[in-house]
Amino acid sequence: MKPTQKAFTLIELLVVLSIIALLVSILLPALSQARQAAYAIKCMTNLKQYGVVYAKYTADFKGYYTPIDYGSGTFPFWSKALYNIREIDESMFQCAAWAQADFGNADHEKFYRINYAPIQGVFQRATTGALRESMILTPSNKFMLLDSKRNNAGDQVGWYRISKYDDPFNNNWGSPDPRHHSAINTLWFDGHATAINVNGSFYFSQWDQDQYKNPFVIQ
Repeated sequence: MKPTQKAFTLIELLVVLSIIALLVSILLPALSQARQAAYAIKCMTNLKQYGVVYAKYTADFKGYYTPIDYGSGTFPFWSKALYNIREIDESMFQCAAWAQADFGNADHEKFYRINYAPIQGVFQRATTGALRESMILTPSNKFMLLDSKRNNAGDQVGWYRISKYDDPFNNNWGSPDPRHHSAINTLWFDGHATAINVNGSFYFSQWDQDQYKNPFVIQ
C-alpha cells in the first residue's frame, strides 16, 4: 500500500507563518540600516570627489575657487562653474539618501537645488572677489561643503548656499541637513570628509564658531 503524505495542520501552518513574520520583522530594520549606511558612504564619496575637483579647479585658475554666484540671485552658481569645466556630472548633485530629490523643471534649477552647499561667506561673490587657496587659514578646520536643504521647502529639496546664521524662515537660504542618522556629511578645505553628528559635543559646543565657518579666521 502506498504511504499517504501527511499534510500540514492549520496550527502548524500558523506556526510557520508566525516564524516567517518574526524573521522579517527582525531583518527588515537591519536591512534598512544597512541601506542607509550605504547611502551615507556614497554621499561621503561624492563630497570627497568635490574635494578632488576643487583641487583641479584651483590648479587651473591660479589658486582661485569658484565664486558662489555672480550677484544677488544671479545665475550661474558655483555648481554650474564646476559643471562647465566638465569635472562633475549631474549624478554628483544628488545625495544617495535622497532618491526623490526635487531638482525642479527648468534646466538651471538643478544647479541651485544641489544637495550640497558652502556656508555663507566661504565662497565670495564674483562682484566682491574670489576666494584663493592662500587666503584660507587652517584649511583642515574650515568647512567647504555640507549636506544641505532649502529652508521651508520639500523634504528633498537642496540649496546651493547655507546661511551662516540660523535663518530657517528665509527661502533664499539653506540649512545644514542631518539626513544620515542625525549626521551632516561635511567636506573640509584640506580635502578630508567627516560626518558631524548633531547630537555630539562638537555640534553643540563648537559648530557656530567662526574658526570653522570663516576661512579667514585662524584656529
